[in-house]
Amino acid sequence: MTRAALTGMLARSRGTVINVASLLAFSGAVQTAFLPKRAVYASTRSFLVTFSQLLAAEVADRGSESWLSAPGWRVRSSTLAKAWT
Repeated sequence: MTRAALTGMLARSRGTVINVASLLAFSGAVQTAFLPKRAVYASTRSFLVTFSQLLAAEVADRGSESWLSAPGWRVRSSTLAKAWT
């Protein structure tokens, strides 16, 4: 879906891709009774974090952006990419 939308955004030199993740993307191996068996869900949310960062880096100089949203906060993926490198 991102590829389909991105084609038009890059042609117009503007647009934003918004991915919705979850704070569980950052939970890693945290052991808590109220978060059992979350490997698949948390890993797919983690993928969205990385995907958004890489996409932001790839399209930043072409007028488009990638944002990541998770419950409780929202930040530009390019900001995350700078903070985590």
